[in-house]
Amino acid sequence: MKQIRNTAVMEAMSEAVRKYGIKKIAPELDKEPSSLYGELNPYGDQSKAKLSLDDAIEAMRLTKNYAALELIAAELGMRVCPVDSMPDKEDVRDEMLDDTNMLSDFHESIRREEHPNVVRKFWTAIHNDIDQSMTAYEMKHAQQARQ
Repeated sequence: MKQIRNTAVMEAMSEAVRKYGIKKIAPELDKEPSSLYGELNPYGDQSKAKLSLDDAIEAMRLTKNYAALELIAAELGMRVCPVDSMPDKEDVRDEMLDDTNMLSDFHESIRREEHPNVVRKFWTAIHNDIDQSMTAYEMKHAQQARQ
């Protein structure tokens, strides 16, 4: 029986699809729910049922859950960040306060010795929020330059 090497990635994909609903997503991937269930089993026989890269991408797009992608990136020494980092606050100072709060949450999750996947979610959120702060600052700077 062939087994996968990175079970955490498949576990993350499986969790995302299950939360979304296997019966809901299977038709979108042109699969039977039972087949998809087999493909998402990280401990199943991978010589019989494999989730294709194309299906994994589509599943992430549909579920809007990118935990598996983040784990793949981390395994390769990289990180994932959204291309769109538009600020969600009106003022750059408010954006920076978000950064501080998220950094605190990140540190607390480490102090509580939470699973690395949980800590990674905080880590990813911090990076995204810092990107938002930078975008807010750039927008403010450009507006001041036009005046």
